[in-house]
Amino acid sequence: MKVGILTFHNAHNYGAVLQAYALKEKIAAMGHEASLIDYRNPCIERNYQKKLTAKIRLFDLIHPGTLVKKIKFLAHRKTMQDAWAVQWERFEEFIHANLAVGPGIASVKELLEEPYDALIVGSDQIWTSQLTGGLDPVYLLDFDYDGRKISYAASINVGEIPQKEKELFLRPLKGFDFLSVRERSLSDSIYAQYHLQASVALDPTLLLEAYEYEPLLRQAPKMRGRYLFAYFVVEDPAMDASVRYVSERMGIARVELHYYKKKGFDPNTQFADFGPAEFLNAVANAEFVLTNSFHGTVFSVLFQKEFYSISKGNARIDNLLRALGLKRRGIEGPGQMDFSDQINFAKVQERLKEYRKESELFLCRALRET
Repeated sequence: MKVGILTFHNAHNYGAVLQAYALKEKIAAMGHEASLIDYRNPCIERNYQKKLTAKIRLFDLIHPGTLVKKIKFLAHRKTMQDAWAVQWERFEEFIHANLAVGPGIASVKELLEEPYDALIVGSDQIWTSQLTGGLDPVYLLDFDYDGRKISYAASINVGEIPQKEKELFLRPLKGFDFLSVRERSLSDSIYAQYHLQASVALDPTLLLEAYEYEPLLRQAPKMRGRYLFAYFVVEDPAMDASVRYVSERMGIARVELHYYKKKGFDPNTQFADFGPAEFLNAVANAEFVLTNSFHGTVFSVLFQKEFYSISKGNARIDNLLRALGLKRRGIEGPGQMDFSDQINFAKVQERLKEYRKESELFLCRALRET
């Protein structure tokens, strides 16, 4: 079966590009011809320009939190720009080498010129209108199409169908032949509002084994020596305190990855210029990992690293750790660490295999030849 995948493959975000890669590889491993369609939503594309900017729009005036973030961002733009430009280039190289296939498309008409047997939308927050400048019909497959329509682990930032968009989702959701979402709350919301069954599926990064990321690891130099890898998806004092504590206790160097460079960064320990391959290498070769990121947690598990997730109220991280018997690895700060408690990765791998089964079965059913 020829399968086209539509997702945020062009977002300069480690989780976004790696989930796109993983879904493509998983479907190909199942015996299908899988490719990521190089459709780029204009709003997503604008968010990841080589030159940092943050245009204040009318929309921001009714969302004060967003407005404050943009003002702070603009105040620090000069400090961040050089590292960001390197990170930007590395993301673009990764995307072109591993994800985007063929010429880009800008419309549904161009999309339909390629004879796909099935179209899959997902994963990521592809149904979040704030990100896409209003609901994007491409990510909802809201158009006439003779092939199979599938959503895999699609997501919305608020975890449910917003009441103001209830009518906008009705026709597209009913048009899917196979429907799955990433969060249980979204599945419940779809059933409550439309009486449609939506399976709950894993983030695609969890569908692959560690060795299946090896081709990506080879795209960046291997990190050497003993070090603690700390990945900050957001800046957080609890993460800072935890990094200092573990580094001093274990007597190892620190490698910190931040999304943006800040004033006062130590150029020997704090970085903001990694691409996806550098990120994977940093996890794979670390002696210990600290993170407040869901995907930082995912790859710590896949590469079997001793780790802690410094997160409070992150449902995705909490659900993953609970499912894998790693609940004690989700903490709020260094006071909850127990270095005598080593992870039994043999048991974790057994649980992970069980955790994957339903998502793998969903894909098998959705892509079964008729």
